[in-house]
Amino acid sequence: MYGRTITPNDGPAAPDIWAFQPYTEGTVFGTDKGIDDDVRWLSPKDAERLGYPTQKPVGILKHIISASSRPGELVLDPFCGCGTTIAAAQMLARRWVGIDISPFAIELIRRQRLEGAFPHLKVGVDYNIEGLPTTIEGARMMAEQGAVRKAFEIWAVSKLDGIPNDKKGADKGVDGRIAFKPDGKTTKFAVVSVKSGKLKADDIRSLMAVAKREEASSLGFGVLVALNPPTAGMKADAASAGTVEMHGNRYPLVQILTVEDILKGKKPHLPLLTPAAGYRKKAPLADTQESLL
Repeated sequence: MYGRTITPNDGPAAPDIWAFQPYTEGTVFGTDKGIDDDVRWLSPKDAERLGYPTQKPVGILKHIISASSRPGELVLDPFCGCGTTIAAAQMLARRWVGIDISPFAIELIRRQRLEGAFPHLKVGVDYNIEGLPTTIEGARMMAEQGAVRKAFEIWAVSKLDGIPNDKKGADKGVDGRIAFKPDGKTTKFAVVSVKSGKLKADDIRSLMAVAKREEASSLGFGVLVALNPPTAGMKADAASAGTVEMHGNRYPLVQILTVEDILKGKKPHLPLLTPAAGYRKKAPLADTQESLL
């Protein structure tokens, strides 16, 4: 085997610190980019931004994965957040497993990182999503576990293409919001309330009060998601909120959807519904390896 000793005259060894060096554009042979441009910091309005404050650029994860694994090997990210590691692993022909406690994170990865960037990948065929309810029994099991009850609310809102309120503590009756554009331009947000236990007679009236309080952004629209079937009285209360005519259609101000409804794919009836304003679509990325989540 041919061998060669590296001497100081061969130049510096590959560094183990990757840091973008601004104002170096055009100094790298064969490209007009700057030194380590792919690990540049993400500005607040960067195209890669997905709403996570500690989000890392995909370039730096590609460096790490390339330096520590070979194509076909398995990459594990046990706190995968918005899925930057998963995207990098997919692009570099690695198998991967991503784990996160938040159902919203899983939905974000599925919609943006996978469906948005690798549109040929199909859930259940090229990768699996495990741990989220697919049946009413599974949803009930999640809802009844105190430690993950908040996760049930986040899951339910995410299934409606909504943006969940994942903060701990008092939520003032708002478990999430669903984006829609009544004039085709300005985004408004219907209020979502999720009920996993026994329904109370005033649940609808409470939702109506919250939607009224948030009227500047909600226009009075509210959606109640219920694990258990609503009573006839609750349906009557919802109907009493009335309807609004927009674009030649009438929309109920207050709607009730059961978990069984949303498992079947039913969505709220809203004017110009904007599926998950928090999920930003990305241009397709090149990849060579299907994977498992």
